[in-house]
Amino acid sequence: MADDRSTLAAPPLPSAGQPLRRRDFIRLLGGGIIVLFNADLSDLLGQEARTRGYPTDFNAYLRIAEDGRVTVYSGKIEMGQGIVTSLAQMAADELAVSLDSIDMVMGDTALCPFDQGTYGSMSTRFFGPALRGAAAEAKAVLLTLAAEHLKTPPDKLSIQDGVVFLTSDRTTKITFGQLAKGQKIVRKLDGKAVTKSVAQFSVMGKPEKRRDARAKVTGKA
Repeated sequence: MADDRSTLAAPPLPSAGQPLRRRDFIRLLGGGIIVLFNADLSDLLGQEARTRGYPTDFNAYLRIAEDGRVTVYSGKIEMGQGIVTSLAQMAADELAVSLDSIDMVMGDTALCPFDQGTYGSMSTRFFGPALRGAAAEAKAVLLTLAAEHLKTPPDKLSIQDGVVFLTSDRTTKITFGQLAKGQKIVRKLDGKAVTKSVAQFSVMGKPEKRRDARAKVTGKA
């Protein structure tokens, strides 16, 4: 019997120069929970962003994979300023996962959202708050999913190191990886996610070894 699976193949991705549709973007990423950040950064970042001309259609993407690892996509690039480490710290702190579980993809034009450029000390000051907002929303999505799975109100649950558990009984739990398995959930941020206060920081603002130090010192980079 002839193999006619080709008739079931997905339509080809757009060629160079053509816009990438949301469906195509999801196909590129594969399985997992995808959080799309598409808020108006003029409202989120305030007057400074507006006067500096930071694009209001800027998108930051977070992906929580089936194994619980988190990928951060940024149009910014690492060129010695340390943002491959500091941006990962921001995402880890807001999402309540370990820093080691964060993978950074930077400057990949096939996957990362449009960015105006890496200059003028804008990576931490402008992209940082947008990333934190996306991570806070991702955590809210996961908490809602966990509450449904555990049949427990969200206010009875806590999150630590990528695990959602019953505050009164840590044995009643589910991991981010378990929640993400086999799902593709796209949630548009509305700017209402609450980010941590400085007093709540556990990863941000703490000394941390540069993630790219060994590769650059040894020449591997």
